[in-house]
Amino acid sequence: MSAPLGALVLDDGARSGEVELLARREALAGVPAAIAGFCRDLDVRLVQLSRREGGAWEAVLAWSDDVGRPRFLRVSAYADWYRDGVLLLREAELRETSPDVRFIHALLKCVSRGLLEDEEARAITARWHEAPRQAMEQVARFWRRPPDIRIVAQAARQGVWSHVRANLPRLRRAMRRGTPYMAASLVGRLHRLYLNVREPARAVIAFVGADRERREAVRDAVARDLARVFPSGAATTAYGFEDERWGIHLRVVFDDAHYVSQRADAVLVDATGPGTGSLGAAVASAERAILHWLESRVERRHPDLLVGRNPPAARLLQAVSRRRFPFLTRAVQVLLNCDIDIRLRSPILMPHPYGIVIERGVEIGHRVSIGQQASIATSDSTEGRGEAPVIEDNVRIGAGARIIGGVRIGRYATIAPNAVVTRDVPSHCTVTGENRILGERQAPVVLERRAAPRSVVNS
Repeated sequence: MSAPLGALVLDDGARSGEVELLARREALAGVPAAIAGFCRDLDVRLVQLSRREGGAWEAVLAWSDDVGRPRFLRVSAYADWYRDGVLLLREAELRETSPDVRFIHALLKCVSRGLLEDEEARAITARWHEAPRQAMEQVARFWRRPPDIRIVAQAARQGVWSHVRANLPRLRRAMRRGTPYMAASLVGRLHRLYLNVREPARAVIAFVGADRERREAVRDAVARDLARVFPSGAATTAYGFEDERWGIHLRVVFDDAHYVSQRADAVLVDATGPGTGSLGAAVASAERAILHWLESRVERRHPDLLVGRNPPAARLLQAVSRRRFPFLTRAVQVLLNCDIDIRLRSPILMPHPYGIVIERGVEIGHRVSIGQQASIATSDSTEGRGEAPVIEDNVRIGAGARIIGGVRIGRYATIAPNAVVTRDVPSHCTVTGENRILGERQAPVVLERRAAPRSVVNS
């Protein structure tokens, strides 16, 4: 991953799933836009984006590998370096990139995390030997008691970290008390508490189904596979349809469409069928649903950044359509001559939100743009039945366009103004007129080899 806005890559741990970027303080505001652009260019999901203390940003990117398993990359961008609300190193110090600064940076990271891997220990020892005197001064900055200094210095000098691992909790407490920036750390802790209340990264996910064994198996597999998505942790629970619990952010429901239709925070997972194959399909379906929900949550928190700046009328229309206030929703839709009969889970860019029709059953992905007077309808709109269109991510629908029936519009497709679509549209294609698809790859024509006519031989 290239560093956004010319940021300095402090720790390119892409193999371990983490990248740390050092940005200038005045450039931190542009980091989210750079990360969002990176995700759009490479078609990667942005499933976490949160602001941390000191103006820092933390993001989690998700994609699928060749066999469909989820893969994640955690990106942290900051100027001054905080841990748990405590200011540990200033931007000016980090930009020096001297051996002693790189030594103390790596050491403080491990101590604050409470985990010291063998590979990290070897790297810290190597950096100590590059500048032992300066590294010793850095240790004395954060640990004031001679026994603590002696434990850390001997481990770094000899490369034997067992004593440090045994005393990590005590060293962490002493490190927090010994930081040289106590006043700034106090402000950082208060800011961290405020951000955690305003935009909590933590989530409570419930797995709801009648089959206890299956739902517990899916819960365990999902919690294991998606652990890296939640830097602050995620709580999971499982229960049957007869129970009801509060404080749930997302419900993953097995095989009960009616239960899902009654709740805005529920997604449906098909877990029918015996055997481990159906269990694997249920796990994959649940993980896709959770990642989709996380991506929608990021877009709801940062709509202008990831979707685009909507006018006030569009923001009001989508707000009432998302929460489905009966009288208010109808009044706003009548005022704008719109009819949106689905619950919007992700923001949509509507530069001119007038005359837009979206019928029941339509599925709309992320970062979709819809122009005025556009209609997305089922194949039997008069009876309210029929197959509904599926609009994938990053689709642009022009003014006056008509999308009808059970068609699928691929990612990054463009529906031109006044176009009519009644057939599937591949990704990255443009539709003009009536089903005229530009950029579609034609299947190669295979000419059938005909048998040569038999020659007639006169006897």
